[in-house]
Amino acid sequence: MSVLKEKYSKRQLELREQVLRATVDLVNSRPYPPSYRDILQETSVKSLCTIHRYLNEFQDLGLLNLGESSEPSRARSPKSQTGAKSRQPNRSISLNWEALSQMGLRPPHSVPVLGQIVAGEPIQAESGDSANIQGWVRVSKDIPHAMDDLIALRVKGDSMKDACVLDGDIVVLRPTDQYNKKDMYAIWLEGDGETTLKYITVKGENAHLVPANPDYREVVRPLEQVHVHWKVIEIIRLPGDSARL
Repeated sequence: MSVLKEKYSKRQLELREQVLRATVDLVNSRPYPPSYRDILQETSVKSLCTIHRYLNEFQDLGLLNLGESSEPSRARSPKSQTGAKSRQPNRSISLNWEALSQMGLRPPHSVPVLGQIVAGEPIQAESGDSANIQGWVRVSKDIPHAMDDLIALRVKGDSMKDACVLDGDIVVLRPTDQYNKKDMYAIWLEGDGETTLKYITVKGENAHLVPANPDYREVVRPLEQVHVHWKVIEIIRLPGDSARL
């Protein structure tokens, strides 16, 4: 977490990382904002004042935004001998994932969008570089694969439209070094130094990259120049895109 390492000692950093991770986990797991006491109970921090100070520091660093809710929550005071309840402000917390992702944190059930891939002609794709994260997209919870291995690319072009992949859609990809003719892949073309989205079949010593649109021709390359690195496992059409159907 370089943005914190630049400011704090090892012990100070450890406590702030605890608070930040606890805050992110609680915000992601609940439909309502966590209280300071909720966050406190998940860390080694000793006081609510410290939690308050750390959250304000995170806001100053651009990692999250704090806001007051009109409805206060009720929290039991640990010093109360009578069981009376004290009122605490219920702070709304919105997370800045653009900043948090650069610290190794990620939204739940989400993968990074790392750029675009052209479904009509090849394009350079920096598909393994987390420094190029352009945003996050939420994927199905039942995807049977390690989330950390997945990436997403935005599609440009219509060469795969008959496979229900339209211009502007997002394809979620998992790494693979195997392929078959039924599935769709992001394929690296060694001679061209580019990546394209296609089906693939092998005929003799050549690989045929097959579009799903009769307006496009197959791309034929020597098999040794074609490298399959990513398999499409989900196609996402964002809200508002239904008008393109």
